Amino acid sequence: MELETYFLITYTLRYTSLAVALIGLFRWSRLSSPLKIFTILKVLSFLSDFVAGEVLRPQKIIQNHASSVYQMFELLLILWMYYLVLANKKLRIPFTIGAILLTLFGLINWIFIQKAEINSYTFTIDSLILLVVVIYYFHWLVATEKKSLSINNSFYWVSTGLAIYFSATILLFAAIDYIKLTMIDNLIFFLAFHNIMGIIANLFFFYGLWIAGRTKPDAPSPAS
Repeated sequence: MELETYFLITYTLRYTSLAVALIGLFRWSRLSSPLKIFTILKVLSFLSDFVAGEVLRPQKIIQNHASSVYQMFELLLILWMYYLVLANKKLRIPFTIGAILLTLFGLINWIFIQKAEINSYTFTIDSLILLVVVIYYFHWLVATEKKSLSINNSFYWVSTGLAIYFSATILLFAAIDYIKLTMIDNLIFFLAFHNIMGIIANLFFFYGLWIAGRTKPDAPSPAS
């Protein structure tokens, strides 16, 4: 794959993330609390990518630091978001313990283990845990809306996008050390594939926030 193609895909991912953040901000007053948290997450996603590509890279500073910090915020915000959506007080303790332990692991990995390298251990473990949370949400949604499962449920679309993104992240970062050892020349292809999955996920995010803005945040919905 040519570098120009890779950078085109990377820029497309960045600015589709910006589009998602902007539609969330534009619809802010009509969004439920979980979707407001998700909008904040997408703002941070864009800023992280922008800082890495337009600030750190030109200064020849390692870009991985930006993604490592963002990953910890992503974990905390998504766990908080799903805790609000599921509205189950029994989940408070496991979600809190999980957030603390995974954040500590992310910090230790960033500072002492993988340091300035791609923090693949953190990305893989966090994404696996968050994918399990997303799958649990789908199970909960089906059980809650047995007779009235609606494709107009905005959080369903956001969760579908997250399932796509986390699945791609797990596939990439669980295998990245092997790829570096045996297929280093093709690493850019795998990174591009991950970014393409991120672009597809952003399309789901955009649609979810778009339809969320058509109803008031207190409209009857299990995902509000």
